[in-house]
Amino acid sequence: GGGGGVRRAMENRGYAVAAQEVMALATAADGFDAAGCDAFCAAAWPASAAQHADADADEEVDARCVAVLGARSSGKSTLLNALFGAKFEVSRPYPAKPSTASAMDIAAPDSEVVGENFAQKPIALLDTHVVSERERDRAFEHRLVCFAVAVSNVIVFNAWTADIGRYEAAGYGMLRTMFAEYGRMHLKADARRTALIIVLRDHDDESSLASLNSLLRADIEKVWADVMKAAPPQLKDNGYTSSTRLDELFELSISSLPHARYRKAAFDEALAHLRDLVLSKLDAEEFSKTIPAEAFATYAEVVWSDIESATSAAVSGGSENSAGGSASQVEIVASYRSDAAFHEQHAKVMKTLSEWHTKSDRGSSISSFGVKASELLSSTLAAYDDAIRATTSSSAATTGQLERRDELEKLLHNNIRAVFNKQVLLLQNKTLQRFKAGMVRRVAANGIASSDQDAAALDECEQWFARHAQDLVVPSMSPALNIAHPQAEVAAVLRDFAARFVDSPTVQLQSMRRLQREANRPPPAYKKLGVGVSLTGAIRPRGTGNFQAALAYARMGHRLNLVVCNDADVAEQGGEGPVPLFRVQPALNIDLSAK
Repeated sequence: GGGGGVRRAMENRGYAVAAQEVMALATAADGFDAAGCDAFCAAAWPASAAQHADADADEEVDARCVAVLGARSSGKSTLLNALFGAKFEVSRPYPAKPSTASAMDIAAPDSEVVGENFAQKPIALLDTHVVSERERDRAFEHRLVCFAVAVSNVIVFNAWTADIGRYEAAGYGMLRTMFAEYGRMHLKADARRTALIIVLRDHDDESSLASLNSLLRADIEKVWADVMKAAPPQLKDNGYTSSTRLDELFELSISSLPHARYRKAAFDEALAHLRDLVLSKLDAEEFSKTIPAEAFATYAEVVWSDIESATSAAVSGGSENSAGGSASQVEIVASYRSDAAFHEQHAKVMKTLSEWHTKSDRGSSISSFGVKASELLSSTLAAYDDAIRATTSSSAATTGQLERRDELEKLLHNNIRAVFNKQVLLLQNKTLQRFKAGMVRRVAANGIASSDQDAAALDECEQWFARHAQDLVVPSMSPALNIAHPQAEVAAVLRDFAARFVDSPTVQLQSMRRLQREANRPPPAYKKLGVGVSLTGAIRPRGTGNFQAALAYARMGHRLNLVVCNDADVAEQGGEGPVPLFRVQPALNIDLSAK
């Protein structure tokens, strides 16, 4: 969650929010406090928490960790406080009530002490306390060492100068455990080196630092050689042999600090040099454990849980070099990053896939679906591969990475296949509708279904389906996705429809309508040309026209007309001149008829 939510959770549990406050990260009684670690990271590294909340942030910042190890009461807490301005509790030489709780504490450095260059960087300081020789505390000490090895860029090993050469007093047994566990956690091919700084406390000028350096290096090399010589099967499986050198996994540095009280000026000067040395190692890429700052709490919890289950039986048996051990640090980091890469790509790809599903469900076609789906598949898997490539220096991906990649690929395949099937179904329906519409048009125009026309239309629709279905094929998923079966289905459906369409109500109705139109059609049009003779005769006796009679006869286009009217007097009086009693008038008649 965001920084505000984590801070509230931290305050609700009683944790201090100030970056310099100390928190008990793990205790022998209660185990690892995962919620407290998460709250510490959000409070001490607000910039990293803000970046984690920003989904668009491209740069990933790795956590930096310094752990101090050493024999009991060797001044580990005092050294961390002096180096980084931390506030780890310092045990007094003669406490009124001695502490009985073994623990590992975590704090952040004071920004004023480390300087502006490191003030905003996610740095964790780990301090360890083991206060008894009880079996439970021996097992807990073993876990502390394993945890420090898994998460730390720099391990500061604190020892009194006077104890050099003495196995138990100088803490050589802890070094032996650290070397063995480092080999169990890291495949040799993928191992990143850790900066190991031996700090000799209360060194005086009477003891030659060069002599002490030679003596201490010889002792450490011997401890390393013993571990490699007696390497259990798991170390051998991880690629370690008796010829593996210490400097392949650790960069060994030796520093000395004079007495803090009696030689304060020299102590402060040496302390400043030691601080610069530690910070330079923290800033060196070769010592980074590649643990993203926003994932430090999750990673720490996983590591602790794995160590707790893997080492309890081995340590309780008394063997520091037993075959029990922890999972590879590379595998744990790779597992986190593969999960992060999976979820990042999952969120991106599901947005596109959801749009495709919605579009298909609404009956819309996706143009060039095959090309788009193939590009989505290849680009998503390539982005996942790029995201996890930095987690290992070897060419082979871890099992977890491959499993996550397979899961992502399966997710893509399943969704693309589902959209493909939807698009094919849409295309099949469109093809059938296209064929139906053509059949209806032909029947509406002709009144009957023509087998030749139906066969041609059938071939045209099958070809139309094949052309458009080809755009749906995803080359990278062939032959799993192909159009052969859908094409055969379309052909069968179209032929079945054509066979049943002849007897369908649509065809019967169109046939009835055709008969009705023919019955209501007017008789055919014809043309006629007729020629005849017309003869008209008129008898006009004297009189005033009060008598009139007419006779007419027609046959085969010929007409005979006879008119009798006593109107001669009236006609003469009207100025027509003498009117004959009988007059005949012939005429030629031409008749043209078109119906």
